[in-house]
Amino acid sequence: MPFKPCGKIQKHHDALQVRVDGWQLGELVIAAADVSELLSGRVVDISFVQERPGREVCIGHAGSARLSRSGKAVT
Repeated sequence: MPFKPCGKIQKHHDALQVRVDGWQLGELVIAAADVSELLSGRVVDISFVQERPGREVCIGHAGSARLSRSGKAVT
């Protein structure tokens, strides 16, 4: 099955911001402490961060990520 991209990953400070097409429930991030783990081939957590005006910031678990077998993509 051919690879089909569905978003982008960008460096944001020392963490990684995950932009997935169609995701609207806040920002998806891979914590700075997990970046080296991800690059070493380990499975890491993806968190969502929601900032609502006048409310506390909400951070929760959104899923997990790992490098593809080829190392060219994150799944």
